[in-house]
Amino acid sequence: MKRWAFVVLGLYLLILVVLTVPVPLLAFAPKADVKNVVMTFIGLSLGISVMLFSYGPAVFFLYVDRWRRLHPAPAGEMEQLA
Repeated sequence: MKRWAFVVLGLYLLILVVLTVPVPLLAFAPKADVKNVVMTFIGLSLGISVMLFSYGPAVFFLYVDRWRRLHPAPAGEMEQLA
């Protein structure tokens, strides 16, 4: 992968951690412990992964459709594909 991909991945993980840690501390303020933080992190991670797996194939097919519209095949190749 390219360097920018690792930067984006790192930023997403940083945002996930920044949003995960305060939630259990606020929700379970009197008895906040590591277990609550870990379970909240797991829940948010699973939710984000389900979202990516759900929308991932759709984004791929939209990208392929747009690629075909922007780069049409020459007339000779269309006969070979049919």
